[in-house]
Amino acid sequence: MIRIIKKTVLLVFICILLLIRLPYPCTAEEKDIDIPVIKAKSHYELGYKQGEMFRSYYEMLFLLCGAIFGGIINESAIRSHIDILKSKYPEFLERLRGLCDALNYNLSKALGFSLVLPSIRAGCTITAVNGNVTKNGERYLSWNLDLPYPYKILFSRYLRPPPIV
Repeated sequence: MIRIIKKTVLLVFICILLLIRLPYPCTAEEKDIDIPVIKAKSHYELGYKQGEMFRSYYEMLFLLCGAIFGGIINESAIRSHIDILKSKYPEFLERLRGLCDALNYNLSKALGFSLVLPSIRAGCTITAVNGNVTKNGERYLSWNLDLPYPYKILFSRYLRPPPIV
């Protein structure tokens, strides 16, 4: 039953991606474009500015996650996760608070999505390296779709790598 649900979720997600295509602020084809930089004095401010800068992406992500995972989010797991973040990684929690405030979105729902998304085996791996740590001073971005080959063809046609922040 869980396998059928996962396949259905993936199919719904693919169908939504086929219908919706958001423009990215920068693309891989534009080599000389400046990468957006967010300057902030606190983690909360960083999250807030991220929410303002990438509002359309986060709104679409939250909309998709709500449609796909809305009914399977465990409230007790969210409360437990908040307690863990408060004690182990309060900076992330503050950044997420800022993001949710900028988007006028519920913090618990956003945390719920962050708990559900890693349970999906398929996804992507993104690696970015800044120029100050490379021998030639260049910046590098790699984006790998960790999906079966047919999905890679579909996703690479309709998705481009996200901007680096």
